[in-house]
Amino acid sequence: MTNPPVAVDQFRRQTRLGITATYRVACVDAQHAVVEVVSAPGLPVGMLIRMTLDAVERMELVDVQSELEGGLAQILLPEPV
Repeated sequence: MTNPPVAVDQFRRQTRLGITATYRVACVDAQHAVVEVVSAPGLPVGMLIRMTLDAVERMELVDVQSELEGGLAQILLPEPV
């Protein structure tokens, strides 16, 4: 199954060698996307990373609604101030 095109404010996740990283897409152009680290071992939350659009397209699209009952909800949706 193919993921939908990359769009701003999507959450994308990838697992490599048993390590999972979750990112929020911050901006997209013709060849690149800038993603914000939501959760990734060894990377600070909020760090911006420029990746190829192809790399981000291959990541799993996170369905935030289905994650609300899981532990990721606390990471994806910060407490209101």
